Amino acid sequence: MAAQSGASRPTLVDRLFQAAYWLAFRAALLLWFVRRPAQDGYLAVIRHGGRALLIRNSYHSLWSAPGGSAKPGESPAEAASRETREEIGVSLPPGDLVLALDVEHVFRFRRDRVRIFACEMAESPEVAIDHREVVEAAWFTPAEALNLPLIPHLRDYFQLLVRQDRHDEERAPRGTAISEH
Repeated sequence: MAAQSGASRPTLVDRLFQAAYWLAFRAALLLWFVRRPAQDGYLAVIRHGGRALLIRNSYHSLWSAPGGSAKPGESPAEAASRETREEIGVSLPPGDLVLALDVEHVFRFRRDRVRIFACEMAESPEVAIDHREVVEAAWFTPAEALNLPLIPHLRDYFQLLVRQDRHDEERAPRGTAISEH
């Protein structure tokens, strides 16, 4: 795991924002408990060198990927792209995002449908966290990610990747090649 939290430290203002996010999230949980809404969300999993970039927000303890809800008129890939830019400063063209999983869970008192987009990058992107909403970013292999406290949608995604990797390993040719002289 390689942390990418940056050299900067949270300021007092950052800590005040963190407290505001924490309180707002608790209020949202209470509202969701009462209303039991349906929510559509969009995440972008950035992959590089066999690892995925995950983030941790200030208002809860679960690891996630950059993402959120769509604005009016925005496609799911555009929403995932915008949220990634807003949350960690990485620009992903929506056309580079590939829908990897569409999954629904009852999570935090709501029906939470999440579309997870993946983007394989040739170079490791420069990640900028604000120490307000996002407090940590780090790279993990799928197996490492499964050892983290993850949102359930991403747990499904990484379980799928690990199963695919095992399947690919099982199908790989075995034995030693014999050359003719």
